[in-house]
Amino acid sequence: MISHTKRRIAWWLMILVVAFLLATAVLPLLPVDQWWIRFGDFPRLQFLVAYLMAFLLLWFFRRQEGVGVAASALAIACLIQFYWIHSYLPLATPQVENAQSKASDKQLRAWHQMYWKRTQIRKLC
Repeated sequence: MISHTKRRIAWWLMILVVAFLLATAVLPLLPVDQWWIRFGDFPRLQFLVAYLMAFLLLWFFRRQEGVGVAASALAIACLIQFYWIHSYLPLATPQVENAQSKASDKQLRAWHQMYWKRTQIRKLC
């Protein structure tokens, strides 16, 4: 059995992790050009996975006071990240139409022959 002190320390460490993860979701929303804030713009999918892992870890603290607040903060963070990445997921509808090529196969062959001749001339020089 884990002692009460160790459980309490683990809970406060979990609160710190949740606070850090919430900051990685909220701070990039600010109109600031500091690198340590803009850092959160790029690994959004990785942060989303970290949030979900933190949700799983919160299950071990389900009897602690304040776990609902921590879970709510992580849910908000997940929604923020999902808002930014949903258009890149396969589930999203395409925003542009498919293009039809008007180039014929002969044009491609002519380009290939021209490129091949140019490389052969360079080899001779």
